[in-house]
Amino acid sequence: MAGPAAVATFAYLNARLAISHDLGLITRYVRALIRGALKDRSNKWNHFYLLEEFALDPKKAKEVFIVYQGKEWTYRQTYDIALRYGNWFRNVHNVNAGEVVAMDFMNSATFVFVWMGLWSIGALPAFINYNLTAAPLAHCVKVSTARLLLVDNEVRHAVPPEMVEKLGAPDFREKGGAVEVVFHDESLQAKILQREPWRAPDTDRQGQARSDAGILIYTSGTTGMPKAAILPWAKLLLAGTFVSKWLGFSKSDRVYTVCRLCLAA
Repeated sequence: MAGPAAVATFAYLNARLAISHDLGLITRYVRALIRGALKDRSNKWNHFYLLEEFALDPKKAKEVFIVYQGKEWTYRQTYDIALRYGNWFRNVHNVNAGEVVAMDFMNSATFVFVWMGLWSIGALPAFINYNLTAAPLAHCVKVSTARLLLVDNEVRHAVPPEMVEKLGAPDFREKGGAVEVVFHDESLQAKILQREPWRAPDTDRQGQARSDAGILIYTSGTTGMPKAAILPWAKLLLAGTFVSKWLGFSKSDRVYTVCRLCLAA
């Protein structure tokens, strides 16, 4: 009698207190901590390695990773495109490891390609809100420390010639120097995709600690100018690992996102 009674009691408490749900969250949290410890040992905090892991796994490489406007890209295809963007950033614009590049992009598959391309060479993206114009836009670019601003052609209107001139002033950046503005359109994308899928050496991505910046995001600016916020690698790992359990994702789920910080983990 003790066994069935215990099961019934647990079922009752679980229904009232959601014990199994909480245990699942705790398990996911602990798993994130373990993954973090492994990254400390392997010196691979850059999350480009997560994409690479899936892309080079024969069982996962051909699985669909991104769906956008009727098109699909597998992990392997996304990886190859990211490497082409990394090639372009490094060899055309001389973007180095640890450097910040500002991105003024709407949500799209290309947004992810650019993002992963920067990570592939050890650089960091600063996600500029594509709704910004004028002074708030200039402020966000300036505090990012970026010397290169890549602008989605769909928001080209937000960066008119006078803004390009302002950003390009020799003394625009806090420590001196201009910001180069590059508009990303179909013609530029075609040129980038013609480049070789070049993988930067591991030394460009290593030496980064869990507390180091992975990306820059910004506050809404409702009480003044938007403020830059650093998201470190550890927080990105915890968010991706923990939130997937919290929302009950499974491997067969397809997630629609209208935000810029949805990471598969």
